[in-house]
Amino acid sequence: MKRVLFLFTLVISCYTFGQNVSGNWQGIMSHPADTAGFQDNYAFYLKIEQEGDTITGQSRVELGTTKNFAVLNFKGKFKNNHLDIREISWENSHMDEGVYINWCQKRLSLIYTWEDSTESLRGVWTSLHEDCGSGEIYVHRSSKEFNSRTAHTHDYITFADFKKRLRNEESVLNLKVILPEVTFDPYDTKLLKEARNVLRELKELLVEYPNLKINILGHTGNLGSDQYNLTLSHTRAKTVKDYLAKMGISESRLQFHGYGESRPVATNATEEGRRQNRRIEFEVFGE
Repeated sequence: MKRVLFLFTLVISCYTFGQNVSGNWQGIMSHPADTAGFQDNYAFYLKIEQEGDTITGQSRVELGTTKNFAVLNFKGKFKNNHLDIREISWENSHMDEGVYINWCQKRLSLIYTWEDSTESLRGVWTSLHEDCGSGEIYVHRSSKEFNSRTAHTHDYITFADFKKRLRNEESVLNLKVILPEVTFDPYDTKLLKEARNVLRELKELLVEYPNLKINILGHTGNLGSDQYNLTLSHTRAKTVKDYLAKMGISESRLQFHGYGESRPVATNATEEGRRQNRRIEFEVFGE
């Protein structure tokens, strides 16, 4: 029995010691609405570099579908699946005229987990600034490149306009396309019939234009917790990616990410608004 216990402890210790959290992470940072003012969820990113148990990197926080963002540098420790991160300096930011958001320098206490083939960091953040409050963070490992310099453009076009630009041989690089027919029932990840028709049309375009590469973006309404909605949007985006892959599109041309409820395009106060927010978009990262 002692020998079995020793081997079990050794395996666990090796796993923990060998774990590396270097790379990019993407998800949601919540903020109390009474102190943030604008909304209580932000898109949140981490770029982590790990050497031993020391970690350094950058964090990025964005307000909804605006160009308002902030990037901060951080340092910290990673031990026993726990990350202790302290933001130490400002790297870059953008704030529209007439808009004020106190992004704050934060301390993050996060736990690394691996569930259902998904690596996640989840936990809380706090700040020494009186008007910053505290909140939660939940991020997945991401293949999306970390952006430390510019505000996202959020240039949305319709699917019809996307097809027209392709036919006219215009560039579609970095454009975001909303697929309004590709929505979901509440709490569900199953593709509806009307969604399948649109995705088959998208598949034909990807066949016709073999250099196109797209990043599929999943979103939700505000029903459910932040953590639940981020995972739900991630799974919805993966459902679309898998559907295109089964129809013959190479997975090397497809990426997918979930943003949860952090980027609404309509009010979450009505069912119709929440239906619009339960959407799939894609952005072109190669042409």
